[in-house]
Amino acid sequence: MGFHHTFLFLMLINNDNTDNLLVYGDGWAYGAEFFLKKTEGAFTGWIGYTWAKTERRFPDINEGNIYPAKYDRRHDLNVVGTYKLNETWTFGASFIYATGNTLTLPASWYVQDQNLLFQYGPRNSTRMAPYHRLDLSATRYGKAYKVKTDPLTGQDIQVKKAVRSNWSFSIYNVYKRLSESSPATPKEALPVISFNDKLQLHINGEDVLVFHVENAHTDGDALLYFTQSNVLHTGDTFFSELYPYIDLDSGGSINGYIKAVKKALILIDDDTKIIPGHGKLSNKVKYQFFLSMLEDLKTKVLAEIESGKTEEDVAANTAITKTYDDLGYSWAFINSERIRRTLYKSLKQ
Repeated sequence: MGFHHTFLFLMLINNDNTDNLLVYGDGWAYGAEFFLKKTEGAFTGWIGYTWAKTERRFPDINEGNIYPAKYDRRHDLNVVGTYKLNETWTFGASFIYATGNTLTLPASWYVQDQNLLFQYGPRNSTRMAPYHRLDLSATRYGKAYKVKTDPLTGQDIQVKKAVRSNWSFSIYNVYKRLSESSPATPKEALPVISFNDKLQLHINGEDVLVFHVENAHTDGDALLYFTQSNVLHTGDTFFSELYPYIDLDSGGSINGYIKAVKKALILIDDDTKIIPGHGKLSNKVKYQFFLSMLEDLKTKVLAEIESGKTEEDVAANTAITKTYDDLGYSWAFINSERIRRTLYKSLKQ
């Protein structure tokens, strides 16, 4: 437990008057640590727990109110266990839990002189979700001794090996946190504006049309069309001159993706500037080619499925994507094999 005087740097460039560079305030830090260890028997391990609290108060920050420090982390728990089954097999497990870090989120936003400005809530008033993980391991040891004939007696004796081999098998992060078991999202982290199918905004004299498109990149995509500027922002429903990322685990699908592109093409004309989710600034002609690529790949993969081909067959068939591979559509995250697998899984659902 402790108390200390602290200060905050504001500016350190070309200014020799350090009195104007610092904001002084107070800080408090409290904590306790507990450690339990077992070293004998077939089962060994240890448990470590830390409780801590760190706070700050600056007259010019957070209206002079006390707030938690960025690195204030209330709970830290580490559990490690090892079980020696026999001379050959040893099993291990470790569990980690840590309170999420603090952060400051916007409470509201507004537009002024074509700039999007945010009004923030109390400093560090929100916490990220806690981090927790379970790891498992199994280690198989080779024989510690070898049989050797004693040259004096002629009898077989056991001699300890100079080097003993072992194989380790481990599973990192065994379980996935299910959404229903995770803490509820803080109110401050929720969107300020939400909508169902469409929304119209008026910003700096310009009408902005927002359209929801279903099951494309995910199940929560939107298109933004700036009517006066004739600019379309597609989000991740368009990867300019790249294979798209269709997040199947989050509700994305190839059929929904194609529908989203068709819906976007209805909104625009030949002069529309398109801002893609990834890739270069684009236009309607390139967006239409992107659509034809999606439809072509869908047709080819669907034909493979109907002929009884497996996912591995489709993944290995480079002819499906060769035309677009040659154009450089394959990239680090979504290469040609991955897009073939994605389309196969999406069409099999």
